[in-house]
Amino acid sequence: MRRQIPLTLACLLFGLCLLAIGLWPFNFRTDNHADLLPNAGGLKFAAPAERSKRDLGGMAFTPNPLACREKSSCEAGALTIEIELKAENELTPCVKRIVEVRRNDGSEAFYLGQWKSYLIVRSFNTPPSKGKPYREIGAGGVLAAGRKIFVALVSGPHGTDIHIDGQPVKNYPDVRLLRENETLEGHRVYLGNSPDLSCPWAGTVMGFTLFGRAWTSAEVTEHQAPGEGGPVSTDRSRSRTDRRST
Repeated sequence: MRRQIPLTLACLLFGLCLLAIGLWPFNFRTDNHADLLPNAGGLKFAAPAERSKRDLGGMAFTPNPLACREKSSCEAGALTIEIELKAENELTPCVKRIVEVRRNDGSEAFYLGQWKSYLIVRSFNTPPSKGKPYREIGAGGVLAAGRKIFVALVSGPHGTDIHIDGQPVKNYPDVRLLRENETLEGHRVYLGNSPDLSCPWAGTVMGFTLFGRAWTSAEVTEHQAPGEGGPVSTDRSRSRTDRRST
């Protein structure tokens, strides 16, 4: 096991900027194959080529549940996730967890994962289909090994939208990532693995933000830095807390 690193500092180093949404605490911890890269390069996760009891991969997580500082900062049934990342490979021992969000009781709300070069989003908050306990959506070909991309997921009463590099690519009007009466308060966030360490992801996260409301397509697009593949806020009210390294 590698040395545990409090990620309060890491938030400043590679852009896990959460103050804008009024959620706290977001003091990530890491251990075991989750390494901070120099020069604000991101957080790198390693994973074995095959599942191994001796090497369970890496993880960063919030040790405490999220809380809404103000009622207006968290809207029921709504959220926006932005993540800039690069997958290391396209190996497929399982749907590898990139981001997993769980309720305080440990039940799954949803997760983002990788299957081959597919971005997979599984929601446990909408009626299941085809006999499965979840709904699965996603975008194919976007997680090619070595490709840096900027993903934005927007979910609310309208359904769930997937944006890649600032452009909308998929819309799912019948899928929600949170229940209609549920906010992000009380949830926990995991990066790079599932909480039981069964599906580790290999790659680098260069930036990650989580918002307690559903952004418009225009807000997602203007938050994308032109030609850089990374988000930069153009809203003065968010500029101090939303700027991420690219």
